Amino acid sequence: MTTISRRLPLRVAAVLAASLIVACESSDVIAPDGSTMTLSATPAQIVLSGGIQTAPVTILATVFNQIGVPLPGQDVRFTTSSGVLDPPGGTPVRTDDFGNATTILTQATTGPQINARSGKVTATPLTLNAASGILSSIVLNVTPDVTIDACSDTFTVTATAADPDGDPIRGVTIVFDFGQTGATFVIGSFNPTQGISDITGKVTTTLDLNDNDCTTKCGGKSCDGIEIKAQDQSGTVISPVVLIQDTGSN
Repeated sequence: MTTISRRLPLRVAAVLAASLIVACESSDVIAPDGSTMTLSATPAQIVLSGGIQTAPVTILATVFNQIGVPLPGQDVRFTTSSGVLDPPGGTPVRTDDFGNATTILTQATTGPQINARSGKVTATPLTLNAASGILSSIVLNVTPDVTIDACSDTFTVTATAADPDGDPIRGVTIVFDFGQTGATFVIGSFNPTQGISDITGKVTTTLDLNDNDCTTKCGGKSCDGIEIKAQDQSGTVISPVVLIQDTGSN
């Protein structure tokens, strides 16, 4: 009897706490059925030093109604798998006139997954990479060389992410893309289109030329080849453009 009587107040307290949470959430102004929500972060990754996040990251949730118009005055609740949110995770943050609600992430020790919801409306979870330094530059290297000898050529493209001192950075999402396109430039495809830099700061992809496009533009004619570049996920740091030039032998 004594054991039961001691545990009872704890159980009652737990039930009351749960009831308060439910009551608070039920009082939220929540997005109506059919609404959607997007989630983004600035910067798009965290930088770790000594195993902990070095700079704040702003998390932005935007709520839209069913026809895509931003919804002001909606309560959004954020959570994170690592780090601390301000306002604290789980507390309602009201959207502004543009449908935006924000929270600040600090003290993360790994790449966190961020979630946001307003009632039954949820955003696709946002996972941030944890980089080992501040990205300053991206350099592209192409092998076997930077010339198109035949439209069937395949190239290995390596992007290297580096900090201001030129040291490699691990954990940066690198996206591959093309430079100029048009009548004299060939199109192609990357596989994969993006990747996360390894301990040496490198991400590698394969570039295939579009055979029909190459044959049409370069076969027996003069074309400029294909331009390629790479950038981080936020588009803040972009590599110099590399031209893989046609040799005129196609």
